[in-house]
Formats: sequence, structure tokens, C-alpha cells
Amino acid sequence: MANVTPPLVPGTSGGGMIDQRYEVENTAIRATLNSIAKRIGGELDKGWGFLLMLFEYGPKGSMFYISSAERVDCMRMAQEWINKQKDSDLLRMQELNPDDAATKAVHDHWHKIVALLMMRMAADKGVDVMQLQVNFKQPDIDAFAALGRAAVGIKDDAEGLTLFVATEDDAIAQIKAGKAKLDPPPTEEEKQNVEGS
Repeated sequence: MANVTPPLVPGTSGGGMIDQRYEVENTAIRATLNSIAKRIGGELDKGWGFLLMLFEYGPKGSMFYISSAERVDCMRMAQEWINKQKDSDLLRMQELNPDDAATKAVHDHWHKIVALLMMRMAADKGVDVMQLQVNFKQPDIDAFAALGRAAVGIKDDAEGLTLFVATEDDAIAQIKAGKAKLDPPPTEEEKQNVEGS
């Protein structure tokens, strides 16, 4: 996350700085923003800030914001969030597209992948695969949930099929560094959808 600093001159709007260059002209909205900001600021622990945006629905709607940080930091933080969402969308694009061939193949053959994993486990344990059962208890489920958003990678090379789990951030870093790739790569149309969002 971007290095966000507290405002140089605290204001009364939940700790936010009042900048005359960007004053809200709508007095009703200003009152609403100040009221909400005071409530948010009062609920936050020390060291936490906020950025709140209010917008009007429709093609010509207005947008107003209030924050407890410097304007430049809010802009940098918002851009960082947008970039992270775009990276995440690119990584998950195949899963989000149920018509993608790779997504269909995994969905259609998930039972084979599970069977292969169980066969490997049985061989490692020295037991008959037909006698093997795997029970996922709550600690297993909790540990899986603790991974957050994770990517499952599949490598198909001379050694066979390799499955691995990576955190979403690690997967994005590997893709950006050219060490891993989305297979199949996103189409130009899919990239445009992410870039235009």
C-alpha cells in the first residue's frame, strides 16, 4: 500500500484537511460529508485513515469526496487500488469466463485431477488407492481460507503434470517477470475489458 501520511493541517471533517482549492460547492452534500466523516473518524483506531466518495447515479452525476489524508496521497492510493484490481482481473480472467477452453477443461476433468492426487497420496503412504479416503477437517478449511485469494498453477512439461498453489500477489509477480503465464493468454478483447474498467 502507498505510504499515506496524515494531513499537515487537521480539519474538523473526521480529521481531514480543508483545501480551499477543492471545496465542495453543494452545501447539502458538504453537510452530509462532514457528518459521515465525523462518524467514521470517531470509529477508527489511531493510525487509520479513510477516503469516502459520494456519487450521483446517472451519466451526468456529480462526485464528491472527503478524506483524512492529503489529497495527493488519496490520489496515489486510489491509483494503486485500481492497478491492483486490474492485475487481479487479468489473473482471474479465465475463471471469470466460463466459455474459456482452459476453464471448461478443468471443470470437465476436475475428478481426474482429484483422482491423480489421491493416487499420488496412496503411493506415498504405501496403501491401495481404493482404500484411501481423505477427510478435510475444519483446521484444513481454515488454513485454506487463510491463503486469501490464491492462484492454482498447472505446469505440463516433460516430467508430467505439476500442480502448485501461489498467492495471487506471487502469481501476478511471476507473470509480470515472465516466469509464468496465463494459459491461454487473455485475448485483446479481454485485456480491453480490464483496461477499460
